Amino acid sequence: MIDADASMGEPMEVEEQSMPRGRNRSYWKTHPDAEVLFGLYLEEESKSMLESLFGLFDQEGDGALSVEDFVPAKPASRAAYARWEAFRSEFDADGNGVISPEEFIGKFKSMALRRPLDGDCFATVPSTSLATLSSLNRSINATIRSLCTLFYASVAAAPAGPPSPPSDFWTQHPDAATFGMQRLYLQEETKQMLESLFGALDTDHDALLTAADFALNKPFSRSAAAKWEILRAQFDLNGNGKITPEEFISGFKSLAMRQPLERGAFPSLPRDHRECMQLLNRAVNKVILQLGKALQQSLAAS
Repeated sequence: MIDADASMGEPMEVEEQSMPRGRNRSYWKTHPDAEVLFGLYLEEESKSMLESLFGLFDQEGDGALSVEDFVPAKPASRAAYARWEAFRSEFDADGNGVISPEEFIGKFKSMALRRPLDGDCFATVPSTSLATLSSLNRSINATIRSLCTLFYASVAAAPAGPPSPPSDFWTQHPDAATFGMQRLYLQEETKQMLESLFGALDTDHDALLTAADFALNKPFSRSAAAKWEILRAQFDLNGNGKITPEEFISGFKSLAMRQPLERGAFPSLPRDHRECMQLLNRAVNKVILQLGKALQQSLAAS
């Protein structure tokens, strides 16, 4: 097990080389998912409430919100037009006079990100990055459901009933259920460290880490089998005796998310969900850098 606080021996020399890749092609550009850790997502209940609320506004049932949904055919009232204009100015992202389901959902996500954290979801202080992310996701979903309830009350005389299960809209539009860039991701320094470390370990340059890399490399020749076992146990996710770049990166991500949060990770209570996500991302990347250094030290030790 790699210990982020480990301090064993002198760190091994890391050569300036990177994960094997094609000429002039960055590994990260050809594997964009590799830099993503985890992201926020809509829970089933939140999706159901958003869908039910959209259906309530969509009086014409055409799958989009327009002035016709807000303004009766005759007589047209100024209040109805004003209500539509206020709604359109908030939700019509592309300004075409029609609000699509994606724009409707996107606005709710944007509003929720700027709202304070839900106190019930953070009643206890999370101990790890993974626990923090879980609490954060519960909090933003609770906020979205609260916003839906407020909007429903503004347009419906009766309280909202139980929402129907989500439709196939969500499978047809999978991005609608996520929060886009509001996710944990590897920062440039972290990606560079992982590339350099993988390159230093991959002594035969075959884009895989195996026991042979340790037997052939002088810095690893002392207790080569034991050092390989340290690496294999943590990063050989499918147990085939080889560690791919994807397994190497995934192993670091998993380790980092399970590490205890540093005391200074959150200097003060975050103002909103967006700031909490930013602080958590900074903390996770710092832990990955520490884990990389600890791995170098443990492999360099006698």
